[in-house]
Amino acid sequence: MKKLKGCKTFIAVIALILMVLGLFNIINSGIAMSIAFILLGSISILDAYSSYTRNKKGQATFLLLCGLIIIFISVFTKFFRTV
Repeated sequence: MKKLKGCKTFIAVIALILMVLGLFNIINSGIAMSIAFILLGSISILDAYSSYTRNKKGQATFLLLCGLIIIFISVFTKFFRTV
C-alpha cells in the first residue's frame, strides 16, 4: 500500500505542476488541464483499487466509474473542442 500512496502523491504533484503551468500560460492551458484531469481520473481509479482491497466494493465501483467518466470527458473535450 505504501507504493500506491507514493504513486498517488506523485501523480497529484504532477497534476498540480501542470495546472500552475497552464494557469500562467507557460504551456497551453487546454492541453495542461486535459492532462491534469486525466491524471486526477487515474488517482480516482487508484483509490478505487485501494477501496476494493479493503472490501468496500460499493465505494470502489463508484470511484472507478467516476475516474473513467473524468478521463472520458477530458479526452472527449480535447479532441472535439475545435468542432
